[in-house]
Amino acid sequence: MRHIVNERKFKVARAIATGASVSGVILLIASLVLPILRSDVFFGPPSLFVITGLALSLIGIRMANKWLRPPLAHHSLGDGLRGLGKQAVAYHYYLPARHVLVCQHGVFTLTVVPIRVTASVNKDRWRRRENILRRLVALFRQESLSDPTIVATLDAARLQRWLDRRIPGHNVTVQPVVVFTNERAYVEIGKVSVPVLYADKRKPSLKQWIREQNQPTLSEEQIARLETAVKIT
Repeated sequence: MRHIVNERKFKVARAIATGASVSGVILLIASLVLPILRSDVFFGPPSLFVITGLALSLIGIRMANKWLRPPLAHHSLGDGLRGLGKQAVAYHYYLPARHVLVCQHGVFTLTVVPIRVTASVNKDRWRRRENILRRLVALFRQESLSDPTIVATLDAARLQRWLDRRIPGHNVTVQPVVVFTNERAYVEIGKVSVPVLYADKRKPSLKQWIREQNQPTLSEEQIARLETAVKIT
């Protein structure tokens, strides 16, 4: 199986996440030091530093969850899909959806949830099942669950439109999938319109579920056109 990672985009995102986090901390420290050195500027630059520093810190933490903090999405998916077959190829950070799998079983968008969370989903309604302390920690670390079903559906729709424009006549229906990559994440799964799976060997397992599918997929020629379109050499 091939895993193709857009290293340039990945490195840029990591640099932005690191820069936002570090800049936010520096500005917050400056907001504490300046009033000590000059009390007359408390309502000037320090106040601005607090607001800007806090905003940058929150942005940096949220981005760090996706681009810096392990397990990194493409690493987890690489481990979870190992052995799927020589025809399978996963594209990371190249297409309208961050993670796309093209294999003999179909075309799938893999919407990753990297956070540690205990939750339940039934009839596409998501709920966290955690105590107050754990929720406070999640709030501080910006570990928002949001609604993975909606995100996954949008990912698939964006890729479907992209394929329709770039590879007309492909006859493929993109299948959205929600994948939890954190080993300490647990989801009680009820009725769902989008499959909810684990990247590791826990059931329902991503690799096992993929192997059970039998949907139209892209031909070798169409895959070549896809890779040309996103400038994969």
